[in-house]
Amino acid sequence: MKKARKRAPNWSNEEQACLVSIWSAPDMQEKFKKATRKWPLWEEMGKMLERAGFYGRDAKQCEALMHRLKSTYYRCVNHNRQPGNEPQYCAFYNEIDAVLSQKDACKSYVESDEESRVSDGDLVLEGERGDSDEEKNNINNNNTVNSSSNVNQDHLKQFVEQLAETQLQNQLKASYLPLYCR
Repeated sequence: MKKARKRAPNWSNEEQACLVSIWSAPDMQEKFKKATRKWPLWEEMGKMLERAGFYGRDAKQCEALMHRLKSTYYRCVNHNRQPGNEPQYCAFYNEIDAVLSQKDACKSYVESDEESRVSDGDLVLEGERGDSDEEKNNINNNNTVNSSSNVNQDHLKQFVEQLAETQLQNQLKASYLPLYCR
């Protein structure tokens, strides 16, 4: 006879808040970036929950909850991007957004950088100057390189400022975590 599968108790709001704060900590995010196998990290998070006073949560449960929270977050973000929709928010929206918007900022910087190389060059049309063909080619190449490098530097400055701001926000959030999550 098959053994009935025992269902785990529901996550309390305090447990979820503690797990999200552990997951969103800058040092944990750094470990996730570097790790090729994430399972030991989920086990570590389960042990951290135990030290915080929440017992009975294993790595699989931690991973499943974070997957569900991130999926809900992405559904809200996609809903909010469509014009005419009322804004939607989910549980721990701001905390998850602080971490995932950092990652999206990296992706959007790379995408906008590639677009700027193609579209932002100041090209000099032939016949506008009385220069020889060789001088025209040199001018065109220099203008394109200079303008795209200026644009790239501006994008880089904006990206670094955004990154510093979100890291500061994460540090402030980590310092204000409830005592049971430390």
